[in-house]
Amino acid sequence: MSAAVTVAIDRTQVTLRADRLVWWPEQQTLFVSDTHFGKTPSASQPVTDKNSDLVVADSTRAMLAVLTRAIEQLQPRRLIVLGDWLHAGVRASSDCVSQLSQWRQRHMPLAIWLVMGNHDQRYLKLFAQWAFEVIPQSRILEPFILCHDPLASLAVGGAAASGGVRIGGHVHPGVSTPASKAGNRLSPCFWQGSEFLVLPAFGSDTRLAQVRLAPNQIVHWIADGQLTTSFGA
Repeated sequence: MSAAVTVAIDRTQVTLRADRLVWWPEQQTLFVSDTHFGKTPSASQPVTDKNSDLVVADSTRAMLAVLTRAIEQLQPRRLIVLGDWLHAGVRASSDCVSQLSQWRQRHMPLAIWLVMGNHDQRYLKLFAQWAFEVIPQSRILEPFILCHDPLASLAVGGAAASGGVRIGGHVHPGVSTPASKAGNRLSPCFWQGSEFLVLPAFGSDTRLAQVRLAPNQIVHWIADGQLTTSFGA
């Protein structure tokens, strides 16, 4: 177990981090996926109409603190968001969006690319205000193909045909582990195959989907600030 694991992907190396981020030192690029800012937590604490905005504001503040620590530590020149920066239904006038605007102002020199996710479609004006470079579907950044849903992208065409390894999110992958069984829940994980790398959801209260690990696939699951690697049979 460790707080970070470096893996080889094609001709490069990336570091998977227990804070659910991926660091690509060769390109000075930080990846994050499925932040779902503005999502009301459904399980971590009781939520009512009266306190829902406060709960979302606290969640936003905590997630931005994690991102800020990574940015200050690594000094990336680019942050790539692999979809679902915002959760569908968040109001442009909300405290969550205000916090995000202030955070963006503090980090304006940082280039931010956003691969559009299914929750992002209605927020193009906000993304323009925040100077995000919006990628409607996918983009090749060798050896990767940036996309929101790597598995759906692979169903359309294999990596060999299009010259890259899909990197994205959308699935919110999780696995059953000794740590997660105690709480009757899944542990978030990075899911790695020869043609894809799926990031865990960065959002603090996103529902996870259990990974069905195939032979030659790997998961790097997160518990207590540590990563543990498990291999498919």
